Amino acid sequence: MITSTVVIAQLLTDMKGNRVVAVIFFFLVIFLNGIVNAQNNSVYIKSFVKQNEILLRWAPANKQVFDAAVKNGYKIIRSDESGNKIVLNEALKPYQKEDTVWLNLLRKNENAVFAFNALYQSSSKAGSSPKDKEKNELMVYNLLLLSCNFDVEIAKACGLFFRDANFVKGSKCTYKIEVNGLPPTMKLAAGLVIVNSQEISKNPEIKNLSGIFRNKSV
Repeated sequence: MITSTVVIAQLLTDMKGNRVVAVIFFFLVIFLNGIVNAQNNSVYIKSFVKQNEILLRWAPANKQVFDAAVKNGYKIIRSDESGNKIVLNEALKPYQKEDTVWLNLLRKNENAVFAFNALYQSSSKAGSSPKDKEKNELMVYNLLLLSCNFDVEIAKACGLFFRDANFVKGSKCTYKIEVNGLPPTMKLAAGLVIVNSQEISKNPEIKNLSGIFRNKSV
């Protein structure tokens, strides 16, 4: 997948030598595993089927798509096997800067800082070149995506998570997520994911995990 490869390469370039590189790479690979394999989508979706709900988590194709979604929101549509459609949300957006949810998240979760800064603060230094500013904004954006992987509440606050509890159990359905007001010049299709509610999701099994404990004085 071209988009994910670019993101990972950028992170490895910007943060070389930092342990967070391995963490970001690990979480991006896990998230992207199982996502609809389409390189020209505006968003890439992962679904999780629970007993009484279907959870959707997605990532924009790039920062330009993300910026458009922050302004205009995501439209979420569910279609059944007969083609009947229902709009679940007309314009899902991140929580507003003044929302008290952010205050609670920032108090209890340091990872929320990356997400909040990417959404509402410019961390570029005065006098920075346009290239450096763009590079810095991309790095902060990538950290936002990582923060969303750590905590579902952060993903929800960033407008990258949706819970559907009104589906018909045992049915198959298709979820479509499109970015409102996306410039036609971007030529990106809406994100799609097909879900079978009979197949309850399970966490992937971790195999052959090992480590070396170097501090023998503890």
